[in-house]
Amino acid sequence: MDCLDLVPSFKRQLKKYVQAEDTDSKLAGYLSDGIKSLAFRWSREYTITSPSSESFIVTPSVVQSDERPIILASSIIYKSSLLLGSFRDGDFAYDVPAGANNPIQRDIDELKILLPVLPGKRLVAATVSSLNGFDNWYNPESYKWLGYFAALV
Repeated sequence: MDCLDLVPSFKRQLKKYVQAEDTDSKLAGYLSDGIKSLAFRWSREYTITSPSSESFIVTPSVVQSDERPIILASSIIYKSSLLLGSFRDGDFAYDVPAGANNPIQRDIDELKILLPVLPGKRLVAATVSSLNGFDNWYNPESYKWLGYFAALV
């Protein structure tokens, strides 16, 4: 499946944010980034190859239930790359809608509904243990050696 197959749906999601210089192949690049960003949430593995600079092939073909999350993740990446910040000038002010009207936040909320973060899908917990070579009493930097030295003084 080529990412270009998902571009019409992606354009409908972006609506007014699509710029004139955005070609279909550039938008397909954002779709491939969306697939890569969601890879850790799926049991399926999608491989993206780029035979040319304007083509992104996904193997195996994207499952229909994964198309909407891919479009939402790509929309978040695309809209985040735009300057959607607020600013004030002496004569002009622009504020991004806050809360539920924020376009990026709406995409994030819908993506959380479609793909909830499961408790088992977290980073591995860190473990703490002493360093084997460091804890040896022959090591002059060891805490045990310092205690032994303090007892002699």
